[in-house]
Amino acid sequence: MDKTKWIQQIIGDMVKDHGFEFEKHIGNIHAEEYVYRREKGEVCQFIIIDVSEMGLRLELGTDAYGWEDYWFMATGMIECPFMIEEGDFIQFETEEELKKILHHFRKVLLEKGFEHLEEMSIPVTEVRPKKWTYRKLYTEHEKLSREYRKKCGLEETASSRDLVQKISDIILATTDQEFSEVEEMLVGLAAVYGDEILKKCGGGYDWIEGCSMCVLWTEKCSFTPLDDMINYWEDKREDVNRLLRGWVIN
Repeated sequence: MDKTKWIQQIIGDMVKDHGFEFEKHIGNIHAEEYVYRREKGEVCQFIIIDVSEMGLRLELGTDAYGWEDYWFMATGMIECPFMIEEGDFIQFETEEELKKILHHFRKVLLEKGFEHLEEMSIPVTEVRPKKWTYRKLYTEHEKLSREYRKKCGLEETASSRDLVQKISDIILATTDQEFSEVEEMLVGLAAVYGDEILKKCGGGYDWIEGCSMCVLWTEKCSFTPLDDMINYWEDKREDVNRLLRGWVIN
């Protein structure tokens, strides 16, 4: 039974007309995944056909903020002529049954799936790192660290704990403002914070192309300074130890 042929003909050719490209095929003796991907602005949308001993399953996902760890099981989005098993799988035994299930998936996508992907492409909040702020931190972190240390009076600090305490004080003094008003400042403070971690632990920044974000790597672990600054501002409570956790301090 040529599963790949029918998945590509019934699903792949159709989703290609909607801007999706076949990204990859992941397979082993027990399961396979056929992944289709489309970029819409800063968001990537995914359609996945799962094939396993349980049968076939249709999944939808995006990397929009707040949706990135959630996969929507779409097999039963519309009335289904098949018995749906545990985990949203539909069992099949013959090639004809396989083709009928794939035509059902095609109908799901056309009637409701593409629309649902658009809903999943809206970030759950605007209080979040964005591609441009990640990119700014990644490309300008050294310059931003120097600029904001001077601008915020962070050049003369006795220890990392003192520095992070001052960063905390600065952030908490701005929590009554709109996020758009403090967004640039949080990028600058993220650069200072990340720079201090690098001084203590070594390492460097890396750009993660698949999710358009920058990560700070050290020998022991990884950090996301911009996420940390934004989350701290959003929480609106002092917790300096939270910002110090995981790296060496004086």
